[in-house]
Amino acid sequence: MNLTPEDVFPAVTKFLHAYMPPGGWEETYAVLVREQHLLLTDAADDIITDMMENTLRNILKERTDVPQKIIEHIENSLFMHRWLLRRCRVIGVTAAWAEF
Repeated sequence: MNLTPEDVFPAVTKFLHAYMPPGGWEETYAVLVREQHLLLTDAADDIITDMMENTLRNILKERTDVPQKIIEHIENSLFMHRWLLRRCRVIGVTAAWAEF
């Protein structure tokens, strides 16, 4: 089944937002398990990569007042989430979460 970015975008945004209060990493794991059929796809990886490479850069062009620490936090968060999804695709959700 070939999923499009439109198919997986809602799951990706849930996954990225899950760790924010009041969620946390437990909620992130719950979303990952529940939505893994959407999150462990090329389309999901492409969305997060695009966020890292393009979307964040475009936002920062418009908002020049964002502190560097915030930018680094967003970049690190996207990197960690993408790493986790990629690792899940290789060794499975449970094993990747244990490494994470």
